[in-house]
Amino acid sequence: MPTSPNILALGGAHIDRRGQVSGPYVPAASNPGIMREDVGGGVFNALRSIVKRGVSASLLSVRGGDAAGETVASGVDE
Repeated sequence: MPTSPNILALGGAHIDRRGQVSGPYVPAASNPGIMREDVGGGVFNALRSIVKRGVSASLLSVRGGDAAGETVASGVDE
């Protein structure tokens, strides 16, 4: 019997895009700031968390064949 569970999850892994304004937000104005992109998704984030705790896990998901799909694949492999 294995000493730790092996998890197979089916679900999404995608690009999370977040923006943050540099100063106070002004409605109906140009608000300079930064954008950040990370690999995310509910199932992906849950699996990443349990893998950090030493649990063996795999993700079954679909992905596109474009640059964003390659970014997601690289993030899953990390």
